[in-house]
Amino acid sequence: MKRLLVVILGWMVVSAGVSYAGLNDNGDGTVTDTSTGLTWQQETTGPVTWEEALAY
Repeated sequence: MKRLLVVILGWMVVSAGVSYAGLNDNGDGTVTDTSTGLTWQQETTGPVTWEEALAY
């Protein structure tokens, strides 16, 4: 059981580092995925409807 816990925790640490490796913080509230070139907003102002999202 201890070994399984160590393996799971180790995997979580490694995967957390990998998942953010390709993101650049642009310093303006967005991040850019270096592998796809897509830019993402870091935070939202709250929930929006589908129509509001399309208009954004």
